[in-house]
Amino acid sequence: MKKEEKDLTNSSLETKKEMLKHEESMKKNSKVEQNSKKKEKKKKNSSIAKGPKKESKKTKRGYPKWQFIFNVCSLIFGLLIFAILGGRCFYFYSKFNVKETAEFKNLATMIASDNRVVNEGDGFYRGKDGYYFKGNVNNNYVRYANRLFRIIEMDDDNRVTLIADQNQTVMPWGDSVEYQNSNPYLYLNQTETPKTGLFLDTLGSTGYFLDQLDWCQDTLVDGKITCGKEQKASARLLTLNEYMRAGAENSYLNNGTYSWLMGLDKTGSNIYLDDSGSIASGDVSEGYGIRPVISFKASVEITGGNGTKDDPYHFDAKRDNSVYNRYVQLGDHTWRIVSVDENQYHLALNGMIPDGARTYSRYQLAFDTGNWYHIARYLNQDLYSSLPYAGMLQDCTFYTGELSNGTTTSYLNLYQNSVVTKVGLLSMTDLNLNEQLNNYFMLDHTKDAGELVMVGTNEGRLMEDLMTAIKEVVPVICINKESITSGDGSSSQPYRTE
Repeated sequence: MKKEEKDLTNSSLETKKEMLKHEESMKKNSKVEQNSKKKEKKKKNSSIAKGPKKESKKTKRGYPKWQFIFNVCSLIFGLLIFAILGGRCFYFYSKFNVKETAEFKNLATMIASDNRVVNEGDGFYRGKDGYYFKGNVNNNYVRYANRLFRIIEMDDDNRVTLIADQNQTVMPWGDSVEYQNSNPYLYLNQTETPKTGLFLDTLGSTGYFLDQLDWCQDTLVDGKITCGKEQKASARLLTLNEYMRAGAENSYLNNGTYSWLMGLDKTGSNIYLDDSGSIASGDVSEGYGIRPVISFKASVEITGGNGTKDDPYHFDAKRDNSVYNRYVQLGDHTWRIVSVDENQYHLALNGMIPDGARTYSRYQLAFDTGNWYHIARYLNQDLYSSLPYAGMLQDCTFYTGELSNGTTTSYLNLYQNSVVTKVGLLSMTDLNLNEQLNNYFMLDHTKDAGELVMVGTNEGRLMEDLMTAIKEVVPVICINKESITSGDGSSSQPYRTE
């Protein structure tokens, strides 16, 4: 019995040992399995750190990561290119478009910004209703219609008043001392009568540039200036008050030539400026220069300039488009446009014929090309045949009526007679801005003066002399407008016909 219990006890111990051994084996296997999982996880993490194999590079959207990175880089590169090109486009657009807009500046604004108001000496003054220039200033130049003007004043509404720097022509006053019935008034302003307002025809885009301006005929009595009834006009002469306010002979308005003023002295006679700038009394039959005064609208814009003579304020050529006073090159000769018909340009030689001084005629004032001793024959035979471009000159109408018809002394009387020929002479109805021309025959003459013919001078005087006197010759010809093929009409690039 004891032996069996002992065997049972031993068997039980062995069973326990086997169970303990089995548990240890299970724990060991579990520990090995855990270590194996840790190693696999560590290996996996290590593999991820080193970079997965190509077939495992997947994004959440299902395509390879390298493709995702490439797409992002491409997008960034495209945005960068767009920013660069867009920026450059904006830059050049601003440079060439915004700048162009900025170049168009209001004339009155530029005058105000370029000038400091002074209280003494020469300069820019504040007046009652605006600003004005006084003294010998040199920064009030404006280039308009191929000629220079000087700024007189600008009002508080930004309208600018200007005067031509030179005489535009020379004329006798007429029969009446009243300005509205005078030759200067008819020359400067359009009325119901044909051939009036010739000066306005020489300007460009008057609807854009010109405003109406006030005028009254001043009277000077014992140094006091009074003004009559104020009226309006497109253009007028310089008033006595404007001349005195600017400094009279000690101002920019004294240009050393004779010119009519719009005023009367205490005796009721018309007044004018002489070549020294002094105010003098004249007779209605006397002929002096016409220096028009005009007014620019407040909206007029400039494209450049600083107001000096070398760089005057100037305008867009599309608006400032007058052809008057432009140059035309024919062969070796330079001409200027002094008048315009529907299809023709009337050209005056830019100078006098060298060694061409001669008499007007021996026997008659009428412009007769058939008279052997008349200047008309010389111009249309000798001179015409000597021109290498004579074949392109057209027949031209020259008005030869008598200035005085026995009733009135008006430039309108010149249109009562005419002659058609190739070469003629300058008339007081032509725009003549050539200061080099002096002591030359004109086509005009008076009826009651007998043998006397008009003579022009560079002093701004219209004189009369015997037709047998020897004077200089300035021929006038006509060409077809369509014959111009190149050039811009400036002195450096004159119009050309070939």
